Amino acid sequence: MAYTQGNLHAVTQTVPRLYMYAAPSGDNIAAVKANDYFLAETDSLRVGDMIMVADAANGAGAVLTVATNTGSAVTTAYLTNA
Repeated sequence: MAYTQGNLHAVTQTVPRLYMYAAPSGDNIAAVKANDYFLAETDSLRVGDMIMVADAANGAGAVLTVATNTGSAVTTAYLTNA
């Protein structure tokens, strides 16, 4: 599947920002962590922002950090996963 706009919510407005993302059914943590998954959010996400991901379908979760954002590509890295 792909990124679902509207499932990413800012929890804080301070820098770095903390976001919550509810992965849609069919997207596991590995899919969400893939390069450019959050490409639609290049204007919002900044390097160092953290994204708490909930994968309700698989009972998993992870905390990602925005590793790079060039304006045309976004990569994330694991902070933690469970």
